[in-house]
Amino acid sequence: MQNPSLDRSEIALLEVLAELGADRKPVERGALQVAARGQGIEVARPVNRLKGLGFIEEIDFQPGFFRRLIGARATLLVGLTASGLALVRPAAAEAALAAAEEFVPEPEPTPEPAPEPVPEPEAAPEIVEEPAAPVAPAPAKPKKPRRAAAEKPMPLDAYTDTLGGLPEAAPAVFAVDPGQIEAIRELLGSLGMELTWAGEELLTSRLGAGDRPGEAASQVVLFAFAHAIRHDQTAEASALALGLKDYAVGVMQEIERLRDGGEIAEARFEADMRALWDLVGEPEGRAARAEALLLDPIGGAAPPALLPEELREAEEG
Repeated sequence: MQNPSLDRSEIALLEVLAELGADRKPVERGALQVAARGQGIEVARPVNRLKGLGFIEEIDFQPGFFRRLIGARATLLVGLTASGLALVRPAAAEAALAAAEEFVPEPEPTPEPAPEPVPEPEAAPEIVEEPAAPVAPAPAKPKKPRRAAAEKPMPLDAYTDTLGGLPEAAPAVFAVDPGQIEAIRELLGSLGMELTWAGEELLTSRLGAGDRPGEAASQVVLFAFAHAIRHDQTAEASALALGLKDYAVGVMQEIERLRDGGEIAEARFEADMRALWDLVGEPEGRAARAEALLLDPIGGAAPPALLPEELREAEEG
C-alpha cells in the first residue's frame, strides 16, 4: 500500500483501525488510542488529518434512555470510510462494490390497459297508468265507547316482581374491547405479573380515557410497584431485599421496547419510568413517593397486578 500523501504514522493508524473494527465497524476512540500507543503510533495528529482527507469518520454515539438513567454517557466512535477501506483493504472494498453492482432491481410490471366502457342500452319509457276513480267506503256504524278499566291499586308491601321487576342495570361508562385487556394480561404474564380485578378496572379507565394499550399497561406496572413499596413498610421480609430493584430493571427494558414500537408516547414513557425508578432507587422519601402515587382513586384502591411469586413472599410475610 503506497500513497505519497500519507506518512508512515497515518498509514499505520489506518491499519490498526482496520484490524480493530473488522474493516468497517467503528470502534471507541479510547480503544484506538490504547492499541495505537501500544505499537508506538501517534494518534491525535493523524486522526485529525485522516478525518480531513475523508479516510476516517467520527460518530457521536448517544445511549438510550434506560442506559442514560443508570449513568451511561455519550461515546465517540472512529471508523473507516469507503475511501479509507479501499486504501488499506483493496480486496474488501472491491468485494463490497461487486456485491452492490450485482443487485439489479426487478422491473415493475406494466399495468394492463383498462377495458373500453360498453354503452348501456337506453331504458324504455315507463307507461304510467292513470288510477281509477276512488270508491267511497260505506259508512261504518258508530261504536259505543268502552269504559276504561280502573287500575288495581298495588299494595305497598308487594314483592319486587309484582311491582315490575328489578331496575335495569346502568350502562357502562367506557366501551373497551375485551381483546385489548386479554392482550395486556398476556403481556404482563410474560413479565411474571398476574392481572387482578383492580387491574382490569384501571385498564378500563385508562383505555376509555384514550390511552394506548401500551400506555395503560405501563400504568398497571407502575401502580403494582407502588403497592409493593407500601407493603414493604409493614412486611417482615422486604421485597427490595428479595430483588425487587433488579426485577424492575428488567421490566423497564421490556416497556422500552413498547416505546420503540410506537405503543407508548415518549412523554408518557419518560414520566412513568422515572416515577418507577424513583420508587425502587434511592431509599430516601421512597415511602412518601409511593403514597403520593397511590392517591389515585383507581390505581391506589388495590394492587392492579401481582408480582412474581418469589417477590410476593415479602408481601405475604
